[in-house]
Amino acid sequence: MDITQLNTGLTKKFEQSRIVFWHDPEQSFTAQLADLSVARDDKPVCIINMEHESQLEIRRRIELLEPDTAFLLYWPSEEPLAARDWLLDMRRYSGVFYADAASILLNELGLTNMALREHLAKRKSFFASRERTSALKKKLDSRSGVEDPLSLDFKMICVALACNADYQSLMMELGARLLSEDESEHALNTLDKYELQPSFWILMSQHFGYQVESPNLPSFRDLYRRILVSECYEMLEGNKPQWMQGVLLGTSTGRANAMTLLGQWRDSSRHNANYATLADEIARQLELAPRLEPFAAVALQNVFTFEQVEQSLIRGLANDVLEGDVKMNPAEWAALVSRRRQGYWCQKVSKYDALYMALTQAYELFEMRRAFPDGFHYHSAKAMYQAYETELFQFDRCYRLFNEALEQLQGMAVDLLAALSTRIEELYVHWYLYQLGLAWDGLLGKEQRLADWQLGVPKQSRFYDSVIRARFMQAGVKRQFVIISDALRYEIAHELQTEINQAKRFSAQLTSQLSVLPSYTQLGMAALLPHDQIDFSANGSTVLVDGMSSAGLDNRSAILAKVGGLAISAKQLLSWTRPEANQAVGEARVIYIYHDVIDAIGDKAATELQTFKAARQAISELNSLVAKVINGFGATRVVITADHGFLSQISSPEDGVKSSLLVEPPGTLEAKKRYLLGRNLPD
Repeated sequence: MDITQLNTGLTKKFEQSRIVFWHDPEQSFTAQLADLSVARDDKPVCIINMEHESQLEIRRRIELLEPDTAFLLYWPSEEPLAARDWLLDMRRYSGVFYADAASILLNELGLTNMALREHLAKRKSFFASRERTSALKKKLDSRSGVEDPLSLDFKMICVALACNADYQSLMMELGARLLSEDESEHALNTLDKYELQPSFWILMSQHFGYQVESPNLPSFRDLYRRILVSECYEMLEGNKPQWMQGVLLGTSTGRANAMTLLGQWRDSSRHNANYATLADEIARQLELAPRLEPFAAVALQNVFTFEQVEQSLIRGLANDVLEGDVKMNPAEWAALVSRRRQGYWCQKVSKYDALYMALTQAYELFEMRRAFPDGFHYHSAKAMYQAYETELFQFDRCYRLFNEALEQLQGMAVDLLAALSTRIEELYVHWYLYQLGLAWDGLLGKEQRLADWQLGVPKQSRFYDSVIRARFMQAGVKRQFVIISDALRYEIAHELQTEINQAKRFSAQLTSQLSVLPSYTQLGMAALLPHDQIDFSANGSTVLVDGMSSAGLDNRSAILAKVGGLAISAKQLLSWTRPEANQAVGEARVIYIYHDVIDAIGDKAATELQTFKAARQAISELNSLVAKVINGFGATRVVITADHGFLSQISSPEDGVKSSLLVEPPGTLEAKKRYLLGRNLPD
């Protein structure tokens, strides 16, 4: 140690104590005493060679004569026995300086426990590298300087394996290395090289309760197997399997620490891919998949350890739904599915999220079916209309979302959902649509509503007067925006409303209106425009609004111009910059924005099976349109409506539900699958 190192080490000691004792039995530094330059609080330290000094006289100087002076008491000899030490009491509240290699290292690391000198001396191979020493110093608690041999070894292990000094980081790093035989062997050799492997296993025993019985030797692979199995075991509900008990960590505290580790590991953006690989490897070693078959779905609901558990849980839920044996109420089901969809495996593997979505829609459909064992019965058409607004629409929503989830799976899990899909199709097409049509048709006939098409609810044909013109009567309303989304049926609008409100940027309210009859694009679009009269052209191909054609954007703009408005397409609006949009809209008071996604896809035989996918696209685009209008034009209110809705099913309509019309009656102007248009048609 040179004079600079001595001065530095001593200065650090005097930062903590006014009196410092230094024993140098080898007398290695006696000649250098005169060259020392040490200060405390900018005052020089009094350096005394105690070889020929009276200890009582020195005590008198320190305690009585010079109470503000800092003293370095140097002995060229060993520390005396306590019984012969006249300065024993003083020594106990003073600092001690050591100048051997281990002591120097101790000082350099900022450690105060001098008993660590012998421990550091055993780790010479570790401290042979300045880089490792520097890295260790950064991991030590510089504020307290307190470490014990085991805590110091833990941080050395973390330095040697290049990870942060906490159990989670250490175990994630080792787990990653375990996936490679070479890396695993290298980690073990590294611990051996620095004589740290015994401490590692002691640390694993203390933190995780990891123990192996002789003659078995501890191993990384066995440690991780026990960590994963312990979490799985703790999270299982009901009876615990006997085979797992032989692969558990030894203490409840250790198992709790394992659960904390694995939870953080799965959440780690850096290491979670390694987790999946390691978990799969261990599951295959355990032959886990067949061992999970006896477990009910509810028993697995809180286990996230293995992907095989996710698969077993989904399979169990699918069977429960199919057999009507779900042992959960709707709230419990929703909580389970929400928890699983937010969990590691669903976030990692999208098909699991789609499967839970499909199962949830199937579960809800069957639950709603049980609520109407005898079909639909209402005292009036208005009552049934209102029932659809509040609850019946959910049949259509669940059917759409179930099939949307199937489409996302793109043929995966066909064997799992085949029977369920068949049951859903039977329920929706052969029960729901049939019962709905039967009840609705009966009420319309009973009340003769086709001759008087009103139910005492808002009508689509009065949209402009009741919604747009009425709002202009309010103070301060100078401009209104209307988005008309072709075929945006009620249940899709309900989902859109939910999305908007959940995003908490805007607030949305949902109401309904009674469609015109027949309900199709040209007539629905015309009904939404300002008008006094709606009629058809001579050949019935064009819907006229106050004598003007309502077909196409240009004609609709001309009609809207009468009230200071214009019509634009959603595609145009989304493509415009803000200056372009403002220039196009100009001073218009009413802006109708025409959006066509669902009908453009669903109304063509070649693409009709993509209708539900189109509904998802429509919701996304409508969200963007609302934001564009509000942010781009400073609007405070946007009205979204539709020209008509739709019915869609995956299976082809059977002949029994089709109406055959071999000969068009006299007066027919237009004949479609769902309706006839004409003048003076026979009853």
